[in-house]
Amino acid sequence: MVNQPIVAFIALAGSLLIPAQATEIYANVGVNYHDVSFDTGDAAFEANQDDSDVGYHFAVGVRRPFGESQKHWLGFQLEFDEILGDSMIAFRALDYQYAIDDDWRLGAFIGAASLDTGASQTGYHLGGGVTYLNVLPQLDIGLDLRYGDRVARDRLLPDDPQSDKSPDFFYDVLSTSLYASWRF
Repeated sequence: MVNQPIVAFIALAGSLLIPAQATEIYANVGVNYHDVSFDTGDAAFEANQDDSDVGYHFAVGVRRPFGESQKHWLGFQLEFDEILGDSMIAFRALDYQYAIDDDWRLGAFIGAASLDTGASQTGYHLGGGVTYLNVLPQLDIGLDLRYGDRVARDRLLPDDPQSDKSPDFFYDVLSTSLYASWRF
């Protein structure tokens, strides 16, 4: 199982060690709306699940421009979200943004996610978004669409539905986050 507080501490400490020259270090605070679909092999269990909710969204990351035009930005980000009352940590291993102009950036990312539902679940994390820059100096507004693809874990908990189909329990998490982003 992934120890989420330790991962968060290591990522935050590591981001403080990165040189700030031409690098954006930032933090996002906002909300997410999520819809979760289940693949447990038990249709009755899946039908009785509350699969949509609103939760918190918090992220920290770094990125820097590259290329002659300085319109391309590449970095990584660590996200913390509440999904159906459980905590999820996602790592954007490749987080790309393209500056359309001085006010707007479009982005896409891919990485991994871990959902703590009592037994750690892991899977792919990907998506994209748009950011409006400098609503106030160094304060941006962002909107992301994210997808956690087949976030899986073993059937370990006593109340897990049993299935001959697979020894794993899968979630697909589709979420939208709206957040304020502060650039340091």
